[in-house]
Amino acid sequence: MRHLKSLVRRSRRTLRLHSLGVALAVALLPLSCGPLHAQTQTGLGQAAPSPSSAGARAAVAAPQTAGSALPASPNASPQTASLLRYLRQLPTRSDQRVLSGQNISHANEDVVAAYDKYFTALKKATGHSPAILGIDYGYGELPPQGMAAANRLLIEHWNVGGLVTLSMSPGNPWTGGGLRDRSGGRADMRDTITPGTEAYRRWHGLLDNVAVALAQLRDAGVVVLWRPLHEMNGDFFWWSAGPDNGWARPEDFRALWRDMFEYFTRDKRLNNLLWVYAPTFQSNDGVKPVLHYYPGDDVVDVVGLDYYENTLDRLDLGGSYRSLVALGKPFALTEVGPAFWLSAHPRGRFDTRLVIDGIRRKYPATTYFVFWQGWNSMLLNVKMGLVDNLYARELLADPWVIPLGKLGRDVGR
Repeated sequence: MRHLKSLVRRSRRTLRLHSLGVALAVALLPLSCGPLHAQTQTGLGQAAPSPSSAGARAAVAAPQTAGSALPASPNASPQTASLLRYLRQLPTRSDQRVLSGQNISHANEDVVAAYDKYFTALKKATGHSPAILGIDYGYGELPPQGMAAANRLLIEHWNVGGLVTLSMSPGNPWTGGGLRDRSGGRADMRDTITPGTEAYRRWHGLLDNVAVALAQLRDAGVVVLWRPLHEMNGDFFWWSAGPDNGWARPEDFRALWRDMFEYFTRDKRLNNLLWVYAPTFQSNDGVKPVLHYYPGDDVVDVVGLDYYENTLDRLDLGGSYRSLVALGKPFALTEVGPAFWLSAHPRGRFDTRLVIDGIRRKYPATTYFVFWQGWNSMLLNVKMGLVDNLYARELLADPWVIPLGKLGRDVGR
């Protein structure tokens, strides 16, 4: 846990403090107002004027892209290639062009209860469900039984016409500590890909378990938007730690990514993965540029940004959006939600329509967005999900947005 003063100093960074790691920072939030769950539920379904102007509602042509239409995996299944083609053509549409998504939980938590909250309750309140179901395979610990439980939900969602995205937040393979343990940061990251080292044994043991879970999805015909090692350009997790003034050398992170790609693609024959590179936006000088650790066009299918602010106005700080879009690959808001620090957190009053309005006005290359789940602190519940904030019904009914049931059951099938 970082020192309190360090947390305050970094309060406007994009550091996402999920689960146990969030408790101290969010405890700083004042008690005034508190969660307004009843008001939030009213806001889900009520008619209200859009925050955007008429001019902002006008469609803006997305930049033309020239990236490869073929998946990075040389043995990708036809279904995997089909989903990539689908994503690539979305920005050319006049409407029904941005997939909606909701992450529900880490797999070492109760994913069934989380699904009931973020999908079942949302459908009851709004009449809609997000097109994309997201789960993190674990937070520090990636238990096989938790991944199996997550898979059951993902397969069910896929079978009713939805799409799925998975991330993983593994513990530190040098120390055996959690994902935020950067104490081994001056170790050589290449130990994780060098047979005979303890870091290699731990890392590849974890990858073996993850590969088993991903193979279950492959065998069920599920294509996965696979987003490993996210937010690598921030000093948040062990996978950006190293000997370069506390940072990993870019070539070492790239080697880590490319080793996982080769291991999953060639050794484990996982032909159902679209590889998603997802840094955080460059919120300040303490965050590296979004391409600092980019592993290469040949091992990435989709690019995106993780972003937590109360508007999308700062998404392109440091050229974050433009740099990724210029790669010619489908772009996504891989995590999105309101500000979570101190008094900036809206406590369930976030107007979710601001996401699609920002996309329409300034970021039209966006192909999907995924709201993150909320978490508990010592003083209040942090409200991140669609169901916990305002105007989810209007967002999911927006002409540009694709909810579950509107993307076509043949997409990626």
